[in-house]
Amino acid sequence: PGLNTFTSSVDLSLGGSGFLYGSSLSTKVNPAITHKNKKISTSLIRYPAQITSENIGIEFPLRKGSGSLSIFHITYGTFQGYNEVAEKTSKYTSQDFSIRGSYSRSVKKLPIRFGLSTRIFRSSLKKMNNYFIDISFGSILMLDKSNFKLGFSIHHIGKQIYNDSNVD
Repeated sequence: PGLNTFTSSVDLSLGGSGFLYGSSLSTKVNPAITHKNKKISTSLIRYPAQITSENIGIEFPLRKGSGSLSIFHITYGTFQGYNEVAEKTSKYTSQDFSIRGSYSRSVKKLPIRFGLSTRIFRSSLKKMNNYFIDISFGSILMLDKSNFKLGFSIHHIGKQIYNDSNVD
């Protein structure tokens, strides 16, 4: 389910827009936008039907640029299982978990910033687990005098790295 699920209050409040709004909790962010100062962010969302999203992210100076580390967790609830003849079986859960690291820096003497992020993502349903790894990259042209920013980013270029489909 969840490569593009709204997992933070920032994503939810912007309705999916905001690629240039810098938040380590956003799943929809240009990797070049990380902040240079230290910042810790958290988010907790409780959707109807027992769906819960919990996130934490930190941004920090790193070498000549800035970095961020974020942890995302969303639980889709507990479900009643049924077999092929509509008889109740055991209950099961579904959830997604991911860890993302990002790095960005400015180009010397140019108003351009580049960024790269990578993420390990696990999606679970019943006893089945799928693991993915993906990268995203982006750039931002920033003209400070006119407060103009133009961003370009490509997201979720990835590959499934493990699939455990042992389901009862």
